Amino acid sequence: MLLPLVACLTLSACIIRIRQVEVEPVRSTDGVRVESPVKAHLLDGTTVVFASGVTVRGDTLLGAGQRYDLRLRPTGAVARLPLDDVAGMENFRTGINVPASVALSVPATALGVVGTGAVLKAIFGSCPTFYSGGEAEWTLEAEGFSYS
Repeated sequence: MLLPLVACLTLSACIIRIRQVEVEPVRSTDGVRVESPVKAHLLDGTTVVFASGVTVRGDTLLGAGQRYDLRLRPTGAVARLPLDDVAGMENFRTGINVPASVALSVPATALGVVGTGAVLKAIFGSCPTFYSGGEAEWTLEAEGFSYS
């Protein structure tokens, strides 16, 4: 009964997902629209999050944004933000590198299965143990030994 539980925990714990950061330059044309969520880090240390994306028009960011202070407490809504106030911007897209994730998850799972077997062998040994009894109580009767 313990073995299936250990096997399930081992197999579910060995999934590795690989994510990476990709830097994409923004064209300097007028009216660039970024559809994904954007964080604008300002020179004064605050952050503005444009959850529905932002439009860069000239020297201004346009969009429905929420400003956060240094302790990440919301301090008010922002509709326009001059680029002169922005230290840096980042946008978010969720993506998983499937080949790398599979390449790491398969050997990690195999290692987990082998490790689980080694731990169970170390704990319980190779000798079978015989019990008798019923639903309420089990009694150790004997340990079988093999000389082969």
